[in-house]
Amino acid sequence: MTTHFADKPCPGNCPVPHISLHVSSDGGRTWAPQRPLCACKGSWQYDPVIEVVPNSGAVYAAYLNGFNVLFTSSVDHGATWSAPVKTYGNVSWNDKPALATSDDGEDVYISWNGPTGGDPWMAQSHDSGQTWTQAKLVDSNRYFFAFDADVLHDGTVVFAQSDIDYSGPGGAPVGVVHHHVFVSRDTGTTWEDHVVDTVKVGEPCIAEGCGPDFYIGHDAISADDAGGLVVLYDGAAKDLGPQRIFARRSADGGHTWSARVALSVAGENATSPAVESRGSGDVRAWYMRTSNGDDPDAWNVFYRGSADGGASWSAPVVISDVTSGAAYKHADGFDEVYGDYGEIAITSEGKTIATWGEGFSYTGPGGTWFNIQQ
Repeated sequence: MTTHFADKPCPGNCPVPHISLHVSSDGGRTWAPQRPLCACKGSWQYDPVIEVVPNSGAVYAAYLNGFNVLFTSSVDHGATWSAPVKTYGNVSWNDKPALATSDDGEDVYISWNGPTGGDPWMAQSHDSGQTWTQAKLVDSNRYFFAFDADVLHDGTVVFAQSDIDYSGPGGAPVGVVHHHVFVSRDTGTTWEDHVVDTVKVGEPCIAEGCGPDFYIGHDAISADDAGGLVVLYDGAAKDLGPQRIFARRSADGGHTWSARVALSVAGENATSPAVESRGSGDVRAWYMRTSNGDDPDAWNVFYRGSADGGASWSAPVVISDVTSGAAYKHADGFDEVYGDYGEIAITSEGKTIATWGEGFSYTGPGGTWFNIQQ
């Protein structure tokens, strides 16, 4: 996770904030003390993503060191890490990485945005992250954000991304948000661009330090063991209105998509979904949603599951149900979404684990919270 308020991890030109690693060896019941993922020189580190290689258990991670995406790996469950490798080649800047790996760990894909003005790029490695090539997926005047990705057992690669138009007054977002799924069926040689939905720009964030685009343009995607895809995303029905979380599914590797299904209720603002799948149609997801339309500082995290690949969903359950332990938590929820990312995973025992950020405001302070299915 990104650590803003801890001590610097090394002397001299050491990054603030830096990426902090937390490891649990008992299914999340207890956690070892945090330590830096890499005490690398640089001005700051942000935007960590981490994945486990299915066949080997190796751990892959990517993060920003300045506006440069680096890749590192561990073969001993996070005890030690390889020297960071540059993924960006000669691309002058890059931001907001999303990471996916093949079952054997040989093929690694990281999408980030870059020049000229937030275009989507794909960095890929076919030697377990040792060397990388880069290609721009779209040349556009819209800004793209990659949030999630997966590699199917047959090698098909899928990335869920959104694009936003920042031509409004003062650079504010305007118009519509397009939600994309980029697909490669030939290990990254060529890419298809599927726009799965178009939604209105939703409710702006007004918390301290928050930009008006903080709640909009989030995607999550996952494939089950049978190759069924589910994509989740946020979006509004009217300009600057409250967003809902929607789901669509594909049974043909992303060629076609079902009609959307709403997961969150109308009238409340919702954002930042996360999703994971396994087996045949076992899908698990969470999203953040306000819990009292008259109080924008009453957020909660809601969990829903599906046994049929996203066609129908279980009733929503609040999993951010601790009401104490920090001053930003109260009976109705927590004050503000904190940080750009959260995650959901399924353990080898079939239990769901979810992590997310809560805080006083966009500026913070705040913390990372988690909940484990019992």
